[in-house]
Amino acid sequence: MTATPLCPSMVNFSNTFLTTLNFAEGNYSVWKKPWNANAADIDQVRQLVKKDADNATLSFRAIDNQKLPTPYQTPGIWATKSTANPNSSDDDTDAQDLISFFSSTADELDATLKKYQSNFTEIEAHLRSLEQSTAQQTQALLLAAEVEELISRRIQSRS
Repeated sequence: MTATPLCPSMVNFSNTFLTTLNFAEGNYSVWKKPWNANAADIDQVRQLVKKDADNATLSFRAIDNQKLPTPYQTPGIWATKSTANPNSSDDDTDAQDLISFFSSTADELDATLKKYQSNFTEIEAHLRSLEQSTAQQTQALLLAAEVEELISRRIQSRS
């Protein structure tokens, strides 16, 4: 005795569902890597924005301190926590030495500049190879056009 399905439409539905599921799974595997890369990039940008905001706060505090008349400036405010400054907060940005802050910022900018220069060099090399390839293709097309023109002239001269 052979088993017959209770509902033939359920068999059709399950086959269609499995096909759709396999299709969706394939699409997911294709997009998974770019999504993860985008998520990592977004996280990196968030960290960069937070760091930039902290650096801006520190810079504005330094500017505000420098705006004060000399007797009212607090020279050691950036090197250690100041109890004399009621506006100082408990975060670590107050504890940084201003010179080391700008030194590390300059080092980061230098590293970024070197990375950009490296990328620029790679792009230039790629553009040179593209230019050479395009020139070769142009020469080949011009030569093919000349050959075609010569052939058409000979055919016309024979007729």
